[in-house]
Amino acid sequence: MRKMLGALTLLSRFVNSLGVNAVSLKLSLQIMESTDLIPFDGDVAKITRRAEEFKDLHDALQRNLQVYLPLTMDCLAAVHRSIKESAAVTEATRQMVCSLS
Repeated sequence: MRKMLGALTLLSRFVNSLGVNAVSLKLSLQIMESTDLIPFDGDVAKITRRAEEFKDLHDALQRNLQVYLPLTMDCLAAVHRSIKESAAVTEATRQMVCSLS
């Protein structure tokens, strides 16, 4: 019960921290990662173990997967887009500087 309450508290913080700037997105992802509900690394064994353990989670956590999983994916996509846009700006700036030389 204590673990479930802790996870729900962190999920609440996750939802409240969602925003449009990169800092709030990274904070949101850090909060979600700290719940350990969704594995963030590429370790297949850990992902498999978490999938098997999912059925043992409290019902409230299971029911709300459809809420926090898409929000997490949206955060990841926004961070990816931000990094991609930043790289494009950096490349454009570099090209302008090179053309001035």
